[in-house]
Amino acid sequence: MLSHRAKNILLVSVMVLSFLPSAMSSQTVEPGPKSKKELRLGRLHVEVTDQTDAPVKRAEVWVRSEFEEKVVYDETLATNKQGLVNFSKVPRGRILIQVTSEAKATFRGNYDLDQDTKQISIRLGPKPPPE
Repeated sequence: MLSHRAKNILLVSVMVLSFLPSAMSSQTVEPGPKSKKELRLGRLHVEVTDQTDAPVKRAEVWVRSEFEEKVVYDETLATNKQGLVNFSKVPRGRILIQVTSEAKATFRGNYDLDQDTKQISIRLGPKPPPE
């Protein structure tokens, strides 16, 4: 059995140690999702135009998202006559977008889906001549 004094010393030690990590760190780090189910979802609106700002219809827009090195979202949709395409239920965070068109150069880039809804405009250049 511990004496009354030993119990008090142990209690004070535990209290001091419990405050030590927060006192040593002045920066708060919010925990990320622990599982695929906890991923926050957003909407993505992509507008595809050419170098003259004309809409590119029937361009294939591919969106991919990974979580802990596993693909959690992978979808390809075609733009409409206005050069627009909408994706829903895209996991928020880092996403890869690739746009291909028969008559235009291919585009590939990374974006952060950091809002509930995000609009991205992509301008395609002319297709390079064959070598």
